[in-house]
Amino acid sequence: HLTKGRFTDDLKRLAPNVPTDNEDYHLEIKQANTSQAIMVAIAKKPGLNSYTGMVYTIPGKLSAAVMCRTNVPSQTPPQTPKFVQSMVMCPSGSSAIK
Repeated sequence: HLTKGRFTDDLKRLAPNVPTDNEDYHLEIKQANTSQAIMVAIAKKPGLNSYTGMVYTIPGKLSAAVMCRTNVPSQTPPQTPKFVQSMVMCPSGSSAIK
């Protein structure tokens, strides 16, 4: 975002050595634009949690990020975090990783 003025939707360009698939997870950038990027890690096996991460810009400041994890093992990642009164909140059924 700092060099191009937008987030990339191409994981291979962002991190060429990071595999998008392994034995446990599939990684994917779901959305990327000038103000945010949303990425998911989808569990491939029962018993694993799935994740949704969001990197976003704050006007006049650097980028910030939030990562949400399903509260119970799931092969469906959490929905996109939402802005609530200038705070980013993980959706129901998930919790922020600190």
